[in-house]
Parts: sequence; C-alpha cells; structure tokens
Amino acid sequence: MIRTRFIRLVSAAVIATVAVAGLLLGWRSAVSLNAQLTSQQLAIAALQKKVTSLESGQAAEVDWSAVAAAVEPSVVTIGSGDVQGSAWVAHADAGGSDLITNYHVVADAYSAGTSTVQVRHKDRTVTGTIVRVDRNDDLAVIHVASGYRSLEGSDYMQFSAPISPGNSGGPVVDEQGRVLAVASAKLVGNGVEALSLGIPVQVACGALVTCSVS
Repeated sequence: MIRTRFIRLVSAAVIATVAVAGLLLGWRSAVSLNAQLTSQQLAIAALQKKVTSLESGQAAEVDWSAVAAAVEPSVVTIGSGDVQGSAWVAHADAGGSDLITNYHVVADAYSAGTSTVQVRHKDRTVTGTIVRVDRNDDLAVIHVASGYRSLEGSDYMQFSAPISPGNSGGPVVDEQGRVLAVASAKLVGNGVEALSLGIPVQVACGALVTCSVS
C-alpha cells in the first residue's frame, strides 16, 4: 500500500513538472511572438516614413525653368574662330569677370598664338582674354575686363550704345531695365565708333540721392 502511494506521488510530481514545463514553453513562445510582432511593426513604420518622404519630394518638384532663368545672366557664348561654346561667370569684381569654359573651345586659337576670343551675351559682344588653360582637365579661364574707365580722376562706365544730343543725363539700363549709369559723354575721333561713357549709378546714388529698387 505504501508502495502504491509512493508511485502515485511520483506520478503526480511528474505530471506537475510536465505541466510547468509546458507553461514555460508557452510563455517563451508568446514572448518570442511578441518580439517578432514588435520588430515587424518597427519595419512597417520605417517603410511608411520612407514612402511619406518620397511623396513629399515628388510634391516639391524643382522648377527647372525658374532655375534656368536665374542662372541665365551668368552664362555667355564664346566665339573662337569657327568654334563656339559656352562659359559661365566664376568670379566678378571691379576689375572684370573670370569665365570658365572648356579648353577645346579655345584650343585652336590658343595653339595658334591668339589669346582673345569673343564673349557674347544676348545682343552684346565684348572681347575676352584667355588667361589660363588646363589641357589635362579640358578647362580654360577667360578674363573680361571691366567696362569702367578712369578719366581725369573720375570713374566712368564704358558702353557701346551711341549717345545722341539730348541723351546726356538719361539712364543707361541693362536688359532687365536696371539703371547702370547716367549717360554723360561720347568719345569722338578717328577709328572711334559707338564709344560712350556714363557716370556709374553708384556714384549718383551714393553721393547725391538715396536710390530705391522696385
């Protein structure tokens, strides 16, 4: 009878152990499942964030026509003999502007010993000088001298539009209607054509009146 009771106790202990083990296994499975669900939720949230970012980028598309209009004043055409190319203003100050173009645009002229090229912007053409070249990287720097001239201690802006009687004191404007100078005089002499001078607008606006921009 004692042996029977002992067997029953052992059987009960075994059953209890198996039950605890089953509960522990179930708990571990639940924890693992929750961890997987959390990981999946984080991945989904990250994907949703990327999709939202891409959609926002598409909504704010670049207006390339506006960009082109903004940079157009700094882009010029280079004429070097029979070769034409483009250049852009890399630096500008009171001494003039430095333009960057490809070396192959000016290579023929430069190799022939010619250091000048024609620089065109819309209906205006000026002479530029090749000041540096880099054959390996196919680059060249062209300098365009400032249109300012100093006469008898005063600075004048040189321009090609002719001054007629009655034009003195009038505005010299660019293609956007901005006043650049006050028409003042023209040079007359043998071989001189359409060489006019104006007082820079900075002189008038800085010394006599406060100018406004509209």
